[in-house]
Amino acid sequence: MISLSRIFIYPIKSTAPLELLSSEVEAEGLAHDRRYVVTDEKGRFFTARRFPRMVLIHTELAGDGLHVSAPAMPDLELNPRDFSADYGPVKVWQDTVQAQSCGNAADQWFSDYLGLGAKLYYMGKKSRRPTRADGVVSFADSAPLLLLSESSVEDLNTRLDTAVNMKNFRPNLVVTGSDAYAEDDWGEFSIGGVNFDALWRCSRCVLTTVNPDTAAVHPQRQPLTTLMDYRRADDGETYFGLNVAAKQRGSVHVGQPLVFS
Repeated sequence: MISLSRIFIYPIKSTAPLELLSSEVEAEGLAHDRRYVVTDEKGRFFTARRFPRMVLIHTELAGDGLHVSAPAMPDLELNPRDFSADYGPVKVWQDTVQAQSCGNAADQWFSDYLGLGAKLYYMGKKSRRPTRADGVVSFADSAPLLLLSESSVEDLNTRLDTAVNMKNFRPNLVVTGSDAYAEDDWGEFSIGGVNFDALWRCSRCVLTTVNPDTAAVHPQRQPLTTLMDYRRADDGETYFGLNVAAKQRGSVHVGQPLVFS
């Protein structure tokens, strides 16, 4: 039986994962997932590709808000009810989103941590970002959700000198019980009565080479180098995992089976 084994969200884009036993599912993705984004002073998004230290920023859910912590930094409390009514343009890849400013204190915290001018934005009630699949998405790269199987990571690790863990690949939904790479060919399925559509396979980048526990970048660009050896497609992209979208709201829990149409 193929079942849901782990659930991760990343409340602030490119920061450390928060593992959950259950989650509400929304059109944009899992509740609280990538609803905040760090940008430069012109609204252009930052990621751990450029600033690996971002993976050492940890968050905890605190009601409707977040508790944020990072090495050598004071804790930061965020709550949307405290944010100003000001919205500004945020650039995520080719998309421009009107996002809600989180205020001067949050901007200063991220500026101090990263060592340059930074701002923090929230996907507020007036924010909307469409996907190329005619849906909506948070500040994630391109799709509401990323699914990856444990067996795919296990197979990859047989090819590596030093094993990596699931957190290198930043999935939302982790499944067990399938063959390695079986998710490549999945279409529609459901978990806990929530129906999901497969969108496209996930093209991987240098963020997979950032150690999620130390923020060190692997000197040989592993595991990406090995993935490129056997997962590179004819279009030149290296695929690992499946981007999906929910067809309606609901909730999912660890242990629930995947039901295929």
